[in-house]
Amino acid sequence: MSGAHLYGWDPAAAEWVKLQCNADGKLVIDPSEIFENPPTDGEEGKAPSSNWAYDHNADTAAHHTRYTDVEARAAIGNLFDSVSYMLKDLFANYYQINYLSGFILKKSAADTYYVRFEKPLNHDYLRMSAYKYGTGYVPCYFYIFNGTADEKVATEVVVDSKIATHAAISDAHHARYTDAEARAAVGYNGTKYWSCPGNHFDSTYPSGDDINKLGDGSIVINSGSYYLVAAVFLPHGAVVTSAIVYGNASAASKVWLLKRLTFSDKSNDTMATADINTADSSVSFATIDNSLYSYFFATDILDAEDQVWGAIITYTI
Repeated sequence: MSGAHLYGWDPAAAEWVKLQCNADGKLVIDPSEIFENPPTDGEEGKAPSSNWAYDHNADTAAHHTRYTDVEARAAIGNLFDSVSYMLKDLFANYYQINYLSGFILKKSAADTYYVRFEKPLNHDYLRMSAYKYGTGYVPCYFYIFNGTADEKVATEVVVDSKIATHAAISDAHHARYTDAEARAAVGYNGTKYWSCPGNHFDSTYPSGDDINKLGDGSIVINSGSYYLVAAVFLPHGAVVTSAIVYGNASAASKVWLLKRLTFSDKSNDTMATADINTADSSVSFATIDNSLYSYFFATDILDAEDQVWGAIITYTI
């Protein structure tokens, strides 16, 4: 009634409080505390407003008539009929059919003979089996289309004779190559050579530049004294049988060394060494292992007018 008061219990303050009413005694509330436009996802304490519900119902894009079975099949190009028979060719276009452990090929639903392709559990191969319902495995026949008709190429009856005929063809088989024969067939055997010109060498000490790399391929010490070094690249598994460094007469009394560098600790070993123009065939650590080592030539001190013309390594593989 007019002038009446309405009280509500405030649990936080633990007291009764007056509620806001209009002149007719009706409760005055904030509609946004009850209704939302648009509604919020996850909100369980409010409802959508009448205006939102009306607009949603009027939105033709928000609803459509449920597909019939015929319409659903048409949406995928009528690839299947109502009982799951394929009506058209299935083109995968290099896409995979994932997680298919096996499938069966039959001429008709009632056919008792079928071929099954499957990947047996815990095995990494595909097995093709021919079956007959109720009797297990059946004889399997293979055909090749020869352009006009199918030609049977193997049956249980004739397979032994086919094998015998094939075995009798001398061109169909030969003795297995040995490793040496295989390497010989591709020219990857016998004595091989690695060489470099003198100007492949660089000075390591001192760091001066009083050396010349000449257009004839040699390297010349103009003045002072220098150590030289040159990288060597040989195939993995090669066996070094000899090495030599060539130079002029004044360099002939100086020493060259073939060395290997250990990657793990930068230590190095001498494989072969001799005076310039003298070969060394007593090679240590002769087998090349590019997984653990690198290889290089080095010289002792070379003096003014000494020349290095090049180096040769002889190896087998």
